[in-house]
Amino acid sequence: MKDIDNNKLIEQLLERIAKLEAIIAEQAERIKQLEEKLAKNSKNSSKPPSSDGLGKGSPKPRSLRKKTNKKSGGQKGHKGNTLLQKSQPDSIVKHSIPQFLVLDK
Repeated sequence: MKDIDNNKLIEQLLERIAKLEAIIAEQAERIKQLEEKLAKNSKNSSKPPSSDGLGKGSPKPRSLRKKTNKKSGGQKGHKGNTLLQKSQPDSIVKHSIPQFLVLDK
């Protein structure tokens, strides 16, 4: 009687293992399909750019300038030029806002 119960239990467990292995194989195939789909974007497939989503986007452009040891802005010893305001301008142009654009508060 004990051998029959053990054999029946072993059969049930083997059936269960076979079903679980089939499920694992199906899930592995589905994961593979989803990873392939996720790896596609408008640059490596025929998908439109609007389907790329808001995630990564394209890489930011990098400057082509070479790095120097100089600080940004005007360098020491450089004579700057400033455009000074005249006391008597050549002409005055008055710009007015149309009445319909003035907002009452």
